Amino acid sequence: MYLPVLSRSLFQKSNRIPIPSNIQASLGQTLWIYGEVDPSEDCDTLAEKLAIALVADTNLNPVGTQQGELFGSLLFEYQALDPDEPDNPAKQCHILIVINNSQAATGTLAAEAYDWLLNLLCSYHKILYIYHLGRERYREARTIYSDL
Repeated sequence: MYLPVLSRSLFQKSNRIPIPSNIQASLGQTLWIYGEVDPSEDCDTLAEKLAIALVADTNLNPVGTQQGELFGSLLFEYQALDPDEPDNPAKQCHILIVINNSQAATGTLAAEAYDWLLNLLCSYHKILYIYHLGRERYREARTIYSDL
């Protein structure tokens, strides 16, 4: 099945993939979407529409951060921040959209590298979380220091 068929139905409110609200992701979360399209498809626009549709029923605002390639397919990275707590990684949603428009063997290669990719994403979220905690402790230390 090609992604344009799937994506058109994804944009309809009744068919959206809901982001579970009961996930207590203390380190953050990554949503990974993979699809295959014709080479003539406008992948930039499609990726942006998918990112917006994924978080449509939340207060998260997706922002494109990086674009590149993964295993021969286009990779689009979005960070969806909570406007109430933009610095809290537990309230953020990391979105990776991989679009294969060149008949590359991306699915097979990603399956072979699954454990490695999972560890990479876990490490990414741990680093963001530790950085967030470090910034909080720094502010607390500055407050205590100013009281001395």
